[in-house]
Amino acid sequence: MLVDEDIIIGYCAILINDEPEYSNIQGSWLTNGDFVVYHRVAISEKYLGQGLAQSILQHIEDFALKHNIYSVKVDTNFDNRGMLWILQKMSYHYCGEVTFRGSPRKAFEKILR
Repeated sequence: MLVDEDIIIGYCAILINDEPEYSNIQGSWLTNGDFVVYHRVAISEKYLGQGLAQSILQHIEDFALKHNIYSVKVDTNFDNRGMLWILQKMSYHYCGEVTFRGSPRKAFEKILR
């Protein structure tokens, strides 16, 4: 969670090795071991364009490394241009499609070193 004094300005959900739909990928993950997955990256409208989503993703990567996990996986809607741009900028690799609630989503993975 990101805060500005006492105001929540951003958040996301983080899970470790816990996304059942990821075992049904139409494509192929880069790795098969432990992974961190995150969902619902959200930044307050008032704070958009300040690189805060990228900051959250960097914290997630740091969290993973701290726990000796070297894979981060995520999915997003096909039309989420902002997130797709951030994933490309942060060197995530497109791995295929996963389905949530009947809708296909683009799936990405980043191997951390």
